[in-house]
Formats: sequence, structure tokens, C-alpha cells
Amino acid sequence: MQKEKLRWLESMRGLACLIVLFAHILSVHPMYGRFASGCGKIGVWLFFILSGFLLQYQADVKEFTISKVLPYYWSKFLRLYPVYIVGLLLAKYTGLVPDGVSIIRHLLLQEGVHHFWYMPVIIKFYLCAPFILLLYKTLNNRRVYIGILLIIFFAMSCVFPFTQYIENSIWIRWYVPVFIMGMLLSFVLEFLRKQERSLLGEILVVIGAVMIILPTPIMRFLIWDIEPSGYLQNKYLYMGVAWCLILIGIAKSKYICSLLEKCKILQVIGRISFWVYILHYIILHFLVPRLEWKWNACITIILSVLLSLFMNKMEILLRRKANGG
Repeated sequence: MQKEKLRWLESMRGLACLIVLFAHILSVHPMYGRFASGCGKIGVWLFFILSGFLLQYQADVKEFTISKVLPYYWSKFLRLYPVYIVGLLLAKYTGLVPDGVSIIRHLLLQEGVHHFWYMPVIIKFYLCAPFILLLYKTLNNRRVYIGILLIIFFAMSCVFPFTQYIENSIWIRWYVPVFIMGMLLSFVLEFLRKQERSLLGEILVVIGAVMIILPTPIMRFLIWDIEPSGYLQNKYLYMGVAWCLILIGIAKSKYICSLLEKCKILQVIGRISFWVYILHYIILHFLVPRLEWKWNACITIILSVLLSLFMNKMEILLRRKANGG
């Protein structure tokens, strides 16, 4: 799979970010907020799928040896922790994080209040990543490697069933199957690259989108008159399958993939999605008691994007200096 063909995946990262952003904004609406319950997770599960995919993609396009483990950790530290620290300090200022002890516990991956639960999970995934890459290179046998991934997938799904999932859990054991879905998706998309694109791709996208939309609180209420609840909170396996179906459909589609490759706005959001994720919730809940919902929503969106663009530029400069660039 050629690297330049991944632009549409950057657009999908932007889409995941927007799902989280708008779900959280809607969740604080005084009348309709209950219809957003758990919807932010839909975007987070897509983030996890894309993280697993990109890890496996890296394994295919780059040589990874034991000597690259420490540089890998350093690059991830520079990518994640400066953003994390800024977010935690702002969260303490606005009252989302209670004190300095809590900040330290967050940085040590022992705590994850509010939207910060995502951070211990993704950092733990990247802590495991070099061992996954080394296993792939050492085995040098895709069938055996895929077999191992499938065994881990089913084992983790059975030992830690979704029915026992703790909402916003910071422990990676619940999410391992979702990351593995993304890793396996890398092999599927590589195979599809050799196939002709067709309208079957669009059909798969529609099926996946319907699978995602139907279980949302608003649709359950409108169709089956079921009161909104936290139903979506533990549906990561179901949503993971739906997202994989959509991503496979996009890769095989005649039109959707092309549109996403050309969608510069989504790609920009995708590039700053980490900053947007960290900042938007802090801004949103700082403004909630001070402004009407419509003004809160507008200012949260504008500030989140503008601050994220600025902070992303600063982050790039910091990483260049840290790497001696």
C-alpha cells in the first residue's frame, strides 16, 4: 500500500475527532443532551482502530529492530506527553482535575478522569507496540502472526467480556481486541489495493454506517421508543466491526475514497485531532455554567480548532528541537 494513499485515513481521523467533539457538545444540551449518551465513544473506537492499523502499517513499511525501541519510545513521548501535560494543567485550572497529586497519577497512567481516560489506554498501547513490531519481524510469517493476533483477540474478548466493561476504564485489557481489529485491517486493505474499486465499496460503507447509527440513543428512541441510556458505553466490539466494514468499503469504493483523499478540511482536523481531543472538553466545561448552550457550542468549536492549530505548530517545533532538527 503506497504511503500517499493514506490521505483518506487522515480524513477518517478527522471524522473521528468531529464525532467526539460534537457528541460532547450535544451532551451538555439541557434538553437533548441525553440523546448523546455514549456517542463520543463511537469516535474513540475509530481512533483505536486507526491506531492499530497504523502500527501494523509501520511494521510493513519500516525495518524495526531492537535498537529502535528506545527511539520509538522517545518519539511517542514527545508526541503524547507535552500535549497531555498542557491538557492536565488546563484541566486543573478549570477544576476538571482536582490537584497536583491527580496530575501525577494521570502521568503515571494510574488515573483518567473525564475524557482523559483515553490517555492511559493509548499510551499503554504504544508501550506494547515495539514488542508487537519485533514479534512480526521475528516471525517473518504472516499466517502465523495473524493466527497469534486472532488467538489474542478471542482470548481477551472471552477473559474480559464486554458485559463486564467498566465505563471509561483506563485498563487496556478491554480494548486490545479493538486495536487488533485495526492491525488485521492493515492486511485486508493491502489485499484490496490489488482489487478493482466498485460500487460494492459504497454499499459496505452504507451498511457499516447503518450499523453505527441504529444503536444510538436518538435512533433507539425514535424507532423503538427506548429511553436514552448508557447502552453504547460497552459496544466497542460491535462498533469496531462496523468501523472496519466502513474502512474496507471506503478502500474498495469508487467515489468515497476519492472524496476523502481530497477533503483538506477533514485532513487538517485529523492532523490536529489529538490537540482537539484534549482541549475541547476542558473548554466546553469551563464555558457550560457561563454561557447559553448555542454560544458555548460555537466558542468551543472555534477555540478548540484555533488553539489546536497553534499548539500543533508549537509541538512540531518542540519535536524538531528535541530531535536536533
